Amino acid sequence: MSVDEARDELEFRPVSKSIIINSPFLNTYTRIPGSMDTFRVPIDDALSWEGDQPDLPNSRFIFHTAFCGSTLLSNLLAGAIPSLPMREPEVLGVLANLKAAKSKLTRQPERWSKLISFTLRQLQKSWGELPVITKPSNWANPLIPDILRVQPDCQTVTISMGLEDFLIANLRGGKERLAFSLELLNHLLSVSAVDRCSVLEIERAGLSPTQRLLRLLTVVHDSQRNWLKKYVHDAEWLTLSELRSSPISTLHTAADAFQLKLDPALITPTMKRELSRNAKAPNKPFSARAEADENARLYSEIGDDLHQALDWRRAQLRDTG
Repeated sequence: MSVDEARDELEFRPVSKSIIINSPFLNTYTRIPGSMDTFRVPIDDALSWEGDQPDLPNSRFIFHTAFCGSTLLSNLLAGAIPSLPMREPEVLGVLANLKAAKSKLTRQPERWSKLISFTLRQLQKSWGELPVITKPSNWANPLIPDILRVQPDCQTVTISMGLEDFLIANLRGGKERLAFSLELLNHLLSVSAVDRCSVLEIERAGLSPTQRLLRLLTVVHDSQRNWLKKYVHDAEWLTLSELRSSPISTLHTAADAFQLKLDPALITPTMKRELSRNAKAPNKPFSARAEADENARLYSEIGDDLHQALDWRRAQLRDTG
């Protein structure tokens, strides 16, 4: 569940198969039965055990940017393939924070690599023969080079979205989503995944609050996509627009990348269930019409600012090639 750097320990919590299958997130927001009963293991004991294990079996990962349909893709795969979905396990976010903070653990390369390997091995635990598909939080993306260094042949799928859709999705999500994106920007800056000069130029440009926000969000979007392109070379690349317009064929593409077979009897009921509800809040319905109406309202209010931000980005691309 977590890494306690101060005590040099790993924290484990009991969990059930049903919790993993039904929880959209496996982080601290998920109520895990028995979560008050934590179990701690010294890091060195865990790494000593890891050193005696056989080669790490290949993992399957969905890497992604923010608000791009990755949870929906994970839900569809979990429904149409007998599998175990590890959605946004907390420990990967903790490790990403340790890397961003330049923890003493990261300054010991061999120990750090063993810790990554141990973590991936724990995330592959399952019931019976169920294959595991891990969808880390995009907050954990700074760990991608560390993961691929330990396991270069893992099977990967990436999913992202276009810039305009990303900007609208942020605005549609309101203060909570905007706050996350700006916090993510600071996180990416701390691991040098963002060009600091471009952020400073935006901050000093004397822009209106909306223009400043849209340009900073553009940096967040582009930095995430560039990070994935820099490190994830052999993945199947998907987009939210493909997932929405052609969900069945996109699902087949992802399953093929993971070398897994869809169950024909499960595809239709899975589509019916998952496409009609909010991926991150399964008890809430999803309405494409309501989303379109909200998008239209936003365009009427900030369309000019959005147009200027997209023009600015096109000019940036022309200047930088």
